[in-house]
Amino acid sequence: ASSLAEALKRSAEPTGGCYYITTSRRTPESAEDILKSSLGDDARCVRFISGRDDTDEHTVEKILASSDTVIVSGESISMVSEAVSSGKPVIVFMPDKKNSSTTKYEKFVEGLARKGHVRLAEIGSIPAEIERLVKGRGGTVPPDDDKRIYEKLYKLF
Repeated sequence: ASSLAEALKRSAEPTGGCYYITTSRRTPESAEDILKSSLGDDARCVRFISGRDDTDEHTVEKILASSDTVIVSGESISMVSEAVSSGKPVIVFMPDKKNSSTTKYEKFVEGLARKGHVRLAEIGSIPAEIERLVKGRGGTVPPDDDKRIYEKLYKLF
């Protein structure tokens, strides 16, 4: 969590950016404490929201609407899916692995990366990925689900 906090700080400095931080209800309390103590008082942190304490059911939508780029942990398929659905460029980092087997989360994220919907990044390379995006090099491609749904409906009628 401390390496993620440092990467986020380094990402915002050269671009003059700011960021929102939200954790999930399942984020370990120790990791949340590190993020909050490292980023909660940072001048570039617009808001730190604890998933455990959040009572606003629209927090994620508000953050996605306010963001130019979304950085999300790949350990939650729903969080990654929401980020990709926003149409914003998405950078996904994977948490530290406990063993060498590939998880269903990794397979899902790798599939999205192959299609260009997300950029996979090690935590330490997040600042370089943000810089590429800001300079207009290497965005992501939002899924064209509406077109596929329309085509399927068209075939039905």
